[in-house]
Amino acid sequence: MIADLLSIQRVRIDDDATGWSVGASFLKKSGNLSFTASPMSGAPLGALELLLEPKQMVLGAWDFSISGSAYAAGDPVYLSFEVGPGFARSDFDVWRYDGAAWSPLTANDLSYDGRYASFTVTGFSGYALAAVPEPSSLALLAVALLVLPIVGRRGKRSSPRAR
Repeated sequence: MIADLLSIQRVRIDDDATGWSVGASFLKKSGNLSFTASPMSGAPLGALELLLEPKQMVLGAWDFSISGSAYAAGDPVYLSFEVGPGFARSDFDVWRYDGAAWSPLTANDLSYDGRYASFTVTGFSGYALAAVPEPSSLALLAVALLVLPIVGRRGKRSSPRAR
């Protein structure tokens, strides 16, 4: 994506294959910006999954690149990973991939609004978000999985039979 940051400061990128979405918000500046976000897969994603705690899952992992006259190294960019409901802010771990290895990233401004987990970066490489869903969300999912078959059977029993 190429943008003039005087007219566009926010972008959203969706990946149908993974179901992941990420947004980026830039400073309003004169000049053009070339920005790319690609979902990570293969060996880099597998290496991250090996570092995660049990039950933790990757909610999004993206490889970012940026260039152009409107971006200077160190400029802050606000990344927003769409993760949906069922988490608490404290559930999230942010990771940075430098092209060779993953390391935890301390995201002091990490926020979560019930749909997006967002944080600021000042350099581009790969970033990922991982979490363990809250126990209450897992319990609700388990109950739903147990109740659905029962409700389905009751519906079949109470329907009139054709003779």
